Amino acid sequence: MLAVAGLLHPLLTADCCRGYDLRTGRMLFSSWGATLGLTAGGLVDQGAAAVLGAAVGVVGTAGTSLLTFWGLRWQTRQQHQSSVDQWRRGVRRDVYVQFLEREQAWSRAALDAINAVGKEEPNLAEVTRAGDECHKRWNDLQFMRETVELEGPESIISASEAMLPLEQRAFRALFVAIDAARDSAGSEERNRLVEAFVECNNEQAAAARRFRRAAREVLDMPASVMAGLPRHS
Repeated sequence: MLAVAGLLHPLLTADCCRGYDLRTGRMLFSSWGATLGLTAGGLVDQGAAAVLGAAVGVVGTAGTSLLTFWGLRWQTRQQHQSSVDQWRRGVRRDVYVQFLEREQAWSRAALDAINAVGKEEPNLAEVTRAGDECHKRWNDLQFMRETVELEGPESIISASEAMLPLEQRAFRALFVAIDAARDSAGSEERNRLVEAFVECNNEQAAAARRFRRAAREVLDMPASVMAGLPRHS
């Protein structure tokens, strides 16, 4: 800066500077000095423009870097949330499938048992084994129902709870028939009990289909909608 000032000083004090205008408060320059842009206002304007340009460049670079940072951060969060949502959907799907599988296992065991009861001459050992298998399948189903209630949401829990009294009716009808076979009840009595069980079992199967539809609806929901669903109290 001192070197530049030293070079400009002779110019400003020689022919290029013609005096000072008291009215405007500006120095008067010769024509060739004006050609070079050597006016007081020009020098200040050029310096301010240079400083402003540098400042804009710095702010622009910093702003671009900040926007890039926040953009990458948002994208990372979205990817993470999407991964979590997919994982949660997979967990729920597995729970719903296992619940339905255990419901079907219980139904098959119950049908096997009722068929053993309905024979013209029931085999008591076969009836007893079938009854024991039904107990096991029933306990497995009720354990899985508790897991369903943990996963939710409310629509699934309601569908599961709607199945329970129908399952209980089928369970009672089945074991009334099994006890009748063990007590050597006549075929007419046993047939009446078999028909009562079949009616209960059909109602239970319809409730299971409603649960299956509710599960499909939940699994097809976007994560944003799932987040707003009410939880079971």
